[in-house]
Amino acid sequence: MEINVNQNNLEQSGSPYLRQHAKNPVHWQEWNSDVLDEAKRLNKPLLVSIGYAACHWCHVMARESFMDEKVAAYMNEHFMCIKIDREERPDLDQIFMEASQMINRSGGWPLNAFALPDGRPFHAGTYYPTHNWMQLLQQIKNLYETRYNDVLKQAEMLTEGISSHNITPIAQLKPEKDALNLFNDYTANIRKYTDRNGGLSGAPKFPMPVVWENLLLHYYLTHDITSLTAVTAALKAMMYGGIFDQVGGGFSRYTVDANWKIPHFEKMLYDNGQLVSLYAHAYQISGNNMYIRTISKTLDFIERELMDENGGFYSSLNADSEGEEGKFYVWSFDELRKMLSDEEFTLIEQFCSITKEGNWEDGKNIIHFKPQEVESFLRKEDPDDEKYELTESALKKIFDAREKRIHPTTDKKHILSWNAIMLKGYNDAYRATGYPHYLDVAKRNAIFLKENGILKDGRVLHSFIENSTPIDGFLEDYAFMASAFTMMYEVTFEKIWLETAGRVLHHALTHFYDVETGLFFFTRKETDHQIARKHEITDHVIPSSNAELGIALLKAGTLLDDEKLLTASKNMAAHTESLLSSDTYYYSNWAILSALHANGLNEVAVMGELALKGSKKMMQKFHPDYLYAGGTYENLPVLKNRYQKGKTVFYVCRNKACDLPVETPEEALEIMLREFGE
Repeated sequence: MEINVNQNNLEQSGSPYLRQHAKNPVHWQEWNSDVLDEAKRLNKPLLVSIGYAACHWCHVMARESFMDEKVAAYMNEHFMCIKIDREERPDLDQIFMEASQMINRSGGWPLNAFALPDGRPFHAGTYYPTHNWMQLLQQIKNLYETRYNDVLKQAEMLTEGISSHNITPIAQLKPEKDALNLFNDYTANIRKYTDRNGGLSGAPKFPMPVVWENLLLHYYLTHDITSLTAVTAALKAMMYGGIFDQVGGGFSRYTVDANWKIPHFEKMLYDNGQLVSLYAHAYQISGNNMYIRTISKTLDFIERELMDENGGFYSSLNADSEGEEGKFYVWSFDELRKMLSDEEFTLIEQFCSITKEGNWEDGKNIIHFKPQEVESFLRKEDPDDEKYELTESALKKIFDAREKRIHPTTDKKHILSWNAIMLKGYNDAYRATGYPHYLDVAKRNAIFLKENGILKDGRVLHSFIENSTPIDGFLEDYAFMASAFTMMYEVTFEKIWLETAGRVLHHALTHFYDVETGLFFFTRKETDHQIARKHEITDHVIPSSNAELGIALLKAGTLLDDEKLLTASKNMAAHTESLLSSDTYYYSNWAILSALHANGLNEVAVMGELALKGSKKMMQKFHPDYLYAGGTYENLPVLKNRYQKGKTVFYVCRNKACDLPVETPEEALEIMLREFGE
């Protein structure tokens, strides 16, 4: 394919982020083999700039440097300039981010890297002010021209580091001797990373939902109240803090401070999906109706801002509007006083730290609550307390005023893994609350994903947007899709969802499996791997795709009684002994996988015309080690010979052996509790 690299070629890109840079005077190209071949022909180093549509500092650097004619001219003359949307190409982002971390011991976005024409990186950094950026460009240009051998050695060293892994071959792994003790020790170690503000220590402060999911599982299995206390502290701090949009619902990506008050305002689909699941699980345990309020406001936001007419979910909402970070969300003292009644304003001023000077920048205020002062009336513990109604009335007025402002832009990509995370969030919300609307939305999204994101052979896409070529799926798409569709079966008893999950998992086994380690590569074996084929092991803001796949293999394999899936999951769990011995919280999803294997998964079979009604009641309790199957057809191994005409019966099963059937969900729950030792 002929390309003109002497012009900006992003206008026709499918990525909204790349199109944001289409008017830059920089001659940006998309990453592809033709561009790399042209760089080799011209012997130009690559300048690879990676970001995403909702990234505030990406926009800042674009305004300061990439729109500057002088800077752009220098970049165009001496580099082959490539723009990458990290959400579309997490495989490339992973590689260049690892280079940055090897060089700087840190990373972030925008991520700006320099590489040889064949793609091997030799330098990387993040945001640079214009003066520093120009200095760096000149230094890199001179190094490449006068000390090429040094540049080559650096690229070779980085590539070797990126390509290497410390994963033990599956043949050398020994069976875990005491996996539950290892899980307990690892989880106890995680708690030392929490602080009195709730959540993980330090700043910036990210939600990291998988950490708290691990602690909830630990509480469930051990009754260790310290784990539940740590989760409760984190959830309360987040839902009352500035990271949660108290006016319109939904969580921002992180806060810049250690107290959850000052958000970095972009909102990501994957955060909100995971947090809905987390709050749903916490509600199943505690019955705290503030968790329901948080779920409800979050899903209202999702449906209002991030859901299309076909049931698909968009990827993110920008941090900026009108060129300013957070402008859509913040208020002056006088703005609030004018729009609210005296009673409403007095309450908001008292409980939300609103001041004339502002609690943020430039005299502006972010609305967040003081947890210790508002929880009693927001939970409506006193029916005669008017503060709840006044608070909700004030927030509604602020919301209505805010709706008249210019909104942040939406990145309308459909990312399959993120959609699956949100699908799971809706299913968890339905299980916890029983609200039929949540199941209706989940069904629409599941149908959308099945029809648009999964091919007949089980191949999964990663992302697509209208009028663009879809991008092939990565391991995260297979893992989260299989997890979500398995749960979709549990809440509907429609076998098509479980069969689809099984097909996706078998495709992953064929195209992603690493025979040597028993783990899975992040990319398909058919992919053109320019630099390295990686395993994604650690949890980040999205949990480890390998661990998630291991969980999906275990759950779908158990319901389908598919030995191939179960063996693959068991082989993956064999790696947890070395991982959970690490002093870090970045293996929380592996801890969950290890505990589920060590404790064992149980099944509840519900057969009869009222099967869904009965299972719905049971699912309102938190039992993460139980899977649900049922309906009126004996179409799974656990359902064989279970149907009794004219009755709805419940079987509680463990290790393929079931208790005698009972006829009410309450009796079945009693058996589950008895088996658990409660």
